[in-house]
Amino acid sequence: MNDDKWEEVRENIKSKFEVLNEETEDIIYEDPITGKKKEIGEKEILEFSSPMGELRIEREKKLLVQDRKHHYHKTRTDAVVQLVFSENEYGDKMKVFKREGERWIEMDGEGIL
Repeated sequence: MNDDKWEEVRENIKSKFEVLNEETEDIIYEDPITGKKKEIGEKEILEFSSPMGELRIEREKKLLVQDRKHHYHKTRTDAVVQLVFSENEYGDKMKVFKREGERWIEMDGEGIL
């Protein structure tokens, strides 16, 4: 989903439903080798009241993974995986959730918007 389509979805929801919460969170990756933290994207969250109940849409837009470096140790049986991210290529994903009690249950978003 590109930025224009996401804006269209947000405006459509805002015009038809009562928005309960809208926020943005940074997506942080911590390098397992160096311990350095890097911002690799953001998550936009929109919660609203609909005839189906309270719904939540999350859109994650983050840098694409270009490579995975596996670091093996002689004394350990598992490997540490270090991710290498693109500098300018992004991918995004949208998820839809429905509130059931205190929990958000992921649902198939087909046909909701």
